[in-house]
Amino acid sequence: MNGWYFHYEGTWPPSDSIDPLIASIHINLNDEKVINSFISDESLEYMKRHGPVGARDMSTLNFLKDNNIPSYFSGCLTLTLDKNPNIKKQEYIVTVDVPKEVINFFKN
Repeated sequence: MNGWYFHYEGTWPPSDSIDPLIASIHINLNDEKVINSFISDESLEYMKRHGPVGARDMSTLNFLKDNNIPSYFSGCLTLTLDKNPNIKKQEYIVTVDVPKEVINFFKN
């Protein structure tokens, strides 16, 4: 399982019907609701039962380790994709779901 959870409530932990390989997850540590969901007893037990958990970034890895979740740094799974030779390099940056202040920062 690879992803950034909590765009929608009720997405974590996954169903017990899934036997996951939890790799490359991100936990938004700027959102108290997300943090509280990930440190719930149900969530901690799920991650321990299905660990070790792969973290796509160091802040997620530190959070997992601070909560005694067996974990490792996996990076993002998209880093394993080959470069597409049919895509011509262009001089722009694509942003999705990013606040206007961040976009202005990139422009500068």
